[in-house]
Amino acid sequence: MVIRIATSQDLDRLFPLVKNVWSSVSSSLDLYLQFSDMDKETSAFIIAENNDEAVGFASVGLRFEYVEGTKTFPVAYLEGISVKEEHMGKGIAREMVKFCEDWAKERNCTEFASDCNIENTQSMDFHKALGFNEVSRNIHFVKQIGN
Repeated sequence: MVIRIATSQDLDRLFPLVKNVWSSVSSSLDLYLQFSDMDKETSAFIIAENNDEAVGFASVGLRFEYVEGTKTFPVAYLEGISVKEEHMGKGIAREMVKFCEDWAKERNCTEFASDCNIENTQSMDFHKALGFNEVSRNIHFVKQIGN
């Protein structure tokens, strides 16, 4: 298993994993454009490979605004993570998170944050198993006020 920072050459292989995290990324081109716009000093896509097959994806970034439950700036943030179903339960996600933590430490971060949807109990369990502590729960509201 190799875990490393992804390059633009990895994006076609990463697309199915990214789509699991962000349904708004509808094509490899969308992913390429997002990757091209990304500040590589403050954000990274991580790839986990097994025999040249992309089996895992993670996105990590630095946030310079307040992040719920934190006390420092910047805060490293796990933006998304996905592992191919047939490779789950093998510690790949744990290793990618460790890689992200090391990436963040190299950028002088002392806190690492993440989030998940309130109904995603699998993700909650995953985060807790990796040592994340729940700091709050939010429910967001929208009201249409015009056309």
